[in-house]
Amino acid sequence: MIKNKTSVEQIEIFKKDIQTLETYLLSLYDTINLDHNKSLNLFTTDPNNNKHLVINSLKGINKSAPLFGLPIVVKDNFNTSDFPTSAGTPALENFIPKTDAELVKKLRDAGAIVMGKTNMHELAFGLTSNNRHFGPVKNPYDSTLFAGGSSGGTAAAVKVGVVNVGLGTDTGGSCRVPAALCGVFGFRPTAGVYSSEGVVPLSTTRDTPGLIAKSMEEIILLDEVITNQSNDIKIDAKSIRIGIPRAYFYDNLSSEVSRISEETIQKLKSNGIQLVEIDIEGIPELLSESINIVFHETYLSLNKYLEKHAPGISYEDLTSKISSPDVKGLFDSGAINTNETYDFAITEERPRLQRTYQEHFDKYDLDVLLFPTSPVEARPIAGCDETIELNGKQVPTFPTLLQNMNPSSYAGIPGISIPAGVTKEGLPVGIHLESPEGSDKKLLKIASMVYELIK
Repeated sequence: MIKNKTSVEQIEIFKKDIQTLETYLLSLYDTINLDHNKSLNLFTTDPNNNKHLVINSLKGINKSAPLFGLPIVVKDNFNTSDFPTSAGTPALENFIPKTDAELVKKLRDAGAIVMGKTNMHELAFGLTSNNRHFGPVKNPYDSTLFAGGSSGGTAAAVKVGVVNVGLGTDTGGSCRVPAALCGVFGFRPTAGVYSSEGVVPLSTTRDTPGLIAKSMEEIILLDEVITNQSNDIKIDAKSIRIGIPRAYFYDNLSSEVSRISEETIQKLKSNGIQLVEIDIEGIPELLSESINIVFHETYLSLNKYLEKHAPGISYEDLTSKISSPDVKGLFDSGAINTNETYDFAITEERPRLQRTYQEHFDKYDLDVLLFPTSPVEARPIAGCDETIELNGKQVPTFPTLLQNMNPSSYAGIPGISIPAGVTKEGLPVGIHLESPEGSDKKLLKIASMVYELIK
């Protein structure tokens, strides 16, 4: 059955028989239309609206294209000329850009087929994807729980089998958190490696497109296409050194996340992997302005985006129609504005954090760091805007889910969440690996190796 084949195998089959591709795409629409999947609020607009357009476009794809016929989904903050680009907010619900985002164009030129635009946390400003306007993205494991965010729709769509891979964005964990909570793979590249042109922005410093997939094969395949560079790195498991940063990254975990994280470490030990227990001095002190930098840049970058891509919609129009209470409260509070600490964050604090990371990689001769992606597994949608339960207490939602993803996002280094196991209640837990700036391809190969050892 073609659905169970890898993406590489699928592409080869499609190149030989375009009718098989058409039949497969039609079966994906059937998957999208399943009552259960429709109830998860995966998409902001019905993919069926573009069904005939997609099928008719198959004849125009170059059979030599590396992603020939590969179906993908795209988070709804990437510009697309054939689907609305809402960024999950009412003011942009009917906005259709004139051109595709640069990354979407690149994947389409490589033969990928965009099946639909996925639901998300409004304006990507949150980690649950509890969207008041388009409905909350529900977790495929339990529809009363959130999928994580802000790229929740992409993660959930991959998990239920609509596609094998999709695009998300990651400012502070928005690919990796939903990947962890939905039991799939989520990759954030080194900042600046993937083009953000034509993506509704938050932070020009921290934003990056990312990938969410059902396997490491899809992540590596799309990364090769995006970067125009094959990944031929060979990994010798015996020579890899993995840092375990206990302080901060292993603090206040749920009991099940803690158990699965320790089991992961033991599996790696038993397979002869070199593990080094370390503490990264300066975390969390070097994160004091990590969110203020987003607030400052959001105000400036959203205005610039609208002026360039949607001149008929003003910043005031957009923000006055925000529907999700947590996001609306943030904008109404006045926090989204330029601030005096921005220069300090950009010129002093962030560079110090980057140096601290590199010093620890060098001092301990580490290839990657390893720790849980999220301190907690998926929690109920009801009441999640403000707080969630962790170890018997109500804790603030955003900083809790952000905790382990914030440092690398602020520093701009690459990271990937891989499935590590399931809780006693059957919910997925992700483990996160991150590596020095620019070492993305080595990180992906190490993540592949680690997953094979712990799965």
